[in-house]
Amino acid sequence: KKVSNKIHPTKLTDEHGKVLTEISASDVGVFFSDEEVAKSYFFDQLYYDSALELSNIKTNIQEVVIFTKIPKNSIKIPVAGGKSYSPDFAYILKFKDGEQKLNFIVETKDVSSSDQLREEEKAKIKHAEKFFGGKVKIHFKAQFSNNKIVDLIKQTLSLY
Repeated sequence: KKVSNKIHPTKLTDEHGKVLTEISASDVGVFFSDEEVAKSYFFDQLYYDSALELSNIKTNIQEVVIFTKIPKNSIKIPVAGGKSYSPDFAYILKFKDGEQKLNFIVETKDVSSSDQLREEEKAKIKHAEKFFGGKVKIHFKAQFSNNKIVDLIKQTLSLY
């Protein structure tokens, strides 16, 4: 039996690759807030999984062209046991030379350091670092509660 290499449908597209007009709220967060989202946020409603994610979604950052909460299971990073996981956020950043590109992926953890994570969570972060550390220049970073998203974005921009 042959394996399919079709990429559509996805959480954001139909079987023909056309962008969906709506997705399930449960794919982007378990909590809802009627607070205003950042101007550069992809969605018009605020669904989130932690207080740190809520803060990220509300924060306007000049260097961000657009960012999104990555729908659950839409980027399938392989992990042990045949499972996969998706990080939390994807950012398209604006560089000093005017170039705009997707190059920043964030896994948000509302704890102060990796020492407070379960081994399974630490392994997911290591797998993501390896997954994004290849030929495609996408910078992956784990964000903890003592990290401001704006600082992580500025660190990423300084690498280029």
